[in-house]
Amino acid sequence: MKYHNKDPEKLVSWLTAEGFPVPDNLPPKLLEQKSIGCRRLKWSEGQVAILCFNAETVYHLFIAQKAEFTDVDVSEAFEYKEMPKGWTMGKWEKDGYIFILTSKATVGDLSAMLANYTP
Repeated sequence: MKYHNKDPEKLVSWLTAEGFPVPDNLPPKLLEQKSIGCRRLKWSEGQVAILCFNAETVYHLFIAQKAEFTDVDVSEAFEYKEMPKGWTMGKWEKDGYIFILTSKATVGDLSAMLANYTP
């Protein structure tokens, strides 16, 4: 992580100051957790922000502008997938952004972390 802070709002402020346009509507339950840190990185031809949260297990939220990743297949509905080595991924699109949430958690835990959030 490039920036560390336990306050999620400070992560958002830092990314904004670094020139990454963070969307206004992030998952509220995730923002209630203690954050670990964040960073901005170049991925292929686009920019991606990573925000990490500690909720008994670590959650990693990747955010990218859809216009920079037109080849990524994602819908507005939540899509969950179990990955190797105990990882789970959830992905969705909202307001011109692509979101990917990963954690070593169950699909149920990931879904609960996105409760009260509508893509």
